Amino acid sequence: MAVKDIQDKILEEAKVKAEEIADDLKQKIAEVEKETDRLKAELKKQAEKDLEQKKESSMAVEVSRAKQKGSIDRQVLKRKTLEKVYQEALTKIAELDSEKYAKFLAKNMGELELSSDEKWQALVPAKRLAESKKVLDSLGLSHVEIVPDNNIDIGVLIKGKGCEYDLSGERVKSKIKSETEVEISSLLFGKAK
Repeated sequence: MAVKDIQDKILEEAKVKAEEIADDLKQKIAEVEKETDRLKAELKKQAEKDLEQKKESSMAVEVSRAKQKGSIDRQVLKRKTLEKVYQEALTKIAELDSEKYAKFLAKNMGELELSSDEKWQALVPAKRLAESKKVLDSLGLSHVEIVPDNNIDIGVLIKGKGCEYDLSGERVKSKIKSETEVEISSLLFGKAK
């Protein structure tokens, strides 16, 4: 066999081998591309799932925040409504006729006892001097000096040496609230859930 034939045979075998290697590489490339496409699809599906979960979670958080804000706003509105009811009650008390006001004042002063050995002042609404004197006298407190005070709308503020009995506006409102708030809230807003 001549050198030329040997070279041709070697080239032919190399060509066949190269084609086999090329075919094998093409097959492996196709498998890698197929696996890559599968992984891309899987990752895309997972990313879509993760995004949907994040959207749902974010939406749940926003819904929860909105519910909480609504609940807080409702409570604030209830507080304001109750405050308005009690403020209106104080206004109505201030507008009571003389006899009813005297009864109200006597009831709120209760069985107050003040030593006649000390100097006491009763700050009272300027427009309720007569009723205040009548009530103080009926409670045996005629020794208490009555002083008109334009800053007091209802009740009485009794001051003595080192002590004070506040039975005026805000204190009266506080007392009324403590005695009636549950009942009034129930009437206005229904039973608490």
